[in-house]
Amino acid sequence: MHTPLCELKIKIMIRITSWQELPFSKYIEIIKIKTNDDLEKTIQIVSILNEIQIEKVRKMKAKEFITYTSDLAFFENKPDFSIADKTLWNIKNIEEITMDNFISYEDSKTEEDSIPFILSFMSDKTEEEILKMSTLDVLNGFFLLQQYLVKYINHLPFLFLKETNKQKMKNLQKKLQFWRKN
Repeated sequence: MHTPLCELKIKIMIRITSWQELPFSKYIEIIKIKTNDDLEKTIQIVSILNEIQIEKVRKMKAKEFITYTSDLAFFENKPDFSIADKTLWNIKNIEEITMDNFISYEDSKTEEDSIPFILSFMSDKTEEEILKMSTLDVLNGFFLLQQYLVKYINHLPFLFLKETNKQKMKNLQKKLQFWRKN
């Protein structure tokens, strides 16, 4: 019995073989793997990257499993940020960063899955968009944001000092105006 073409479900397998092809959502899943056993970690990574149930991966023949693990070679190298798209990120200007933004950044910057959250409130992208983006581009955006915030942090004491001096000058002007009236 033949099924109509419209009912035929074909799963197109897209092999992930580079940092550029790795969606950030899968990267987060991978960094959350908590096991010291290298084989178990590899099984879980193959499962995540290829969207195969973990039990099916465990039951694979060695030859098939090795085929999948050959795609993981890119993990042996650090991401090459020189090929990342630097035009993707429209980081907010310093004037647009609220103290709430900055506090949220400080509170969540050490959490391994907080990068999409941080980048979403510091740029024009949503968390959903960021999770679909390439890991290379998202990590590049996060590093760009960190560089930007370091400049902001270094600039912050100067701004505070400037505001303090401005307030002192206003107070001094008020005192001088008082003496002028007399």
